[in-house]
Amino acid sequence: MTIRRLRWLIHSGIAFGVLGLLAVVIGLFGNVPEMKVQPKLQTHDARMPLPPPGTVTIEQPTPVRFFDVADARAVASGRVYYGYYCLPCHGTTGDGRGPVGESYHPAPRDLRAPGIHARANDQLRHAMFTGTGHQLENNGPRILQITIPPEHAGPLIAHVRTLGITTTR
Repeated sequence: MTIRRLRWLIHSGIAFGVLGLLAVVIGLFGNVPEMKVQPKLQTHDARMPLPPPGTVTIEQPTPVRFFDVADARAVASGRVYYGYYCLPCHGTTGDGRGPVGESYHPAPRDLRAPGIHARANDQLRHAMFTGTGHQLENNGPRILQITIPPEHAGPLIAHVRTLGITTTR
């Protein structure tokens, strides 16, 4: 093979390679219209369709009915709900030493503490649904907001309020 023929093969190989690469680039990007020429619909230009009849919105929180600790029936229901939702972490007495809670750092709060009982019912409900340790993942949804039905919150708070009460004989 002569040097001239070798040069020709190298140059033609490079030329065909460049043409092939150009064909691939045109094939991938040649048929896509530019963003500037695509039709646009601004947010304020569109009207939201009405929901179908009978649709119930989920954004509106269900109001929580709070109960007094003197309401024995609500406290008894709250004790059952406490067993479902709270006992694994906060323990039977609310001391934060439940079977699951002992593995947490920081430990779950002691629900018998005076600071807990000094809070208003709405503050307790908010702490219960959004408190530290109640999230699925960092900055994720709060597990108790997903798990506890709103109608259980009132009796549950009534029971939590009884945890700090000591009886004397």
